[in-house]
Amino acid sequence: MAALIQSWWLNELPASERLIEKTAKKIARTQKRQIQARKSHTKTTRNKLRRKGILLTELPRCRWGPT
Repeated sequence: MAALIQSWWLNELPASERLIEKTAKKIARTQKRQIQARKSHTKTTRNKLRRKGILLTELPRCRWGPT
C-alpha cells in the first residue's frame, strides 16, 4: 500500500510503474520464502517426532461432528 501511495506523488509514469513492479517482486519473493520456510519447519518437526517414535500417520484423527 505504501508503494502505491508513494507512486501517486511521482510525476513520471515509468517511475511509478517501476516502483509498483519492484514492490510486486518483493512481495512475491517474500511469499515464496514463507512457503519454503513452512515446508522446512514441517519437515523438521515431523523428523523430530519420528526420532521420538511418534508417527503422525499412525495417530488417530479427530472426528468433527456436524454442527
